Amino acid sequence: MKLYIKQLAFNGSESFPIMDESGQTKYFAQGEFYSRGKKIRVFNLSGFEVCTVQQKASCVNQKYSISVEGMHVAEINRDMLTLHPELEISGLDWEVLQQGGIHEYSINRSGKHIVTVHSRWMDYGPCVEADIAPDVNEIAVLGVVLTIDLLLYAAPNINFLVVGG
Repeated sequence: MKLYIKQLAFNGSESFPIMDESGQTKYFAQGEFYSRGKKIRVFNLSGFEVCTVQQKASCVNQKYSISVEGMHVAEINRDMLTLHPELEISGLDWEVLQQGGIHEYSINRSGKHIVTVHSRWMDYGPCVEADIAPDVNEIAVLGVVLTIDLLLYAAPNINFLVVGG
């Protein structure tokens, strides 16, 4: 399953569709600012909220919590105190491997492919393509990809550091 997410939608304040490989809208995301940070809510076509990415308050780090259908699944932390900020993912036993460019990375679990992410130009502009393995929870993957790309939009020089859990 491939999902396409419009680039530059990751500033956290826009609404944007998430398309499948046939160009049909599969999910709809609503970004918003609130008093304590950014929040992205993802809805299916029936209007049910399937994923939430929410920034958590922190003085020195950027932290985001990812929930799928109301259940917390992961937290992503960006360490702001280093010259090259590192990204830490906890709650999932996933390994993130940077492949080259800004939106070029893959995620594996115990050597098994979960998703490959890269930039791609579509009819409606630049997008991030997430090629998700068939036996993986695509909503959890979508939450992680949205969070990573939200962080990459703000600071493209992130180093990937993964902590399973």
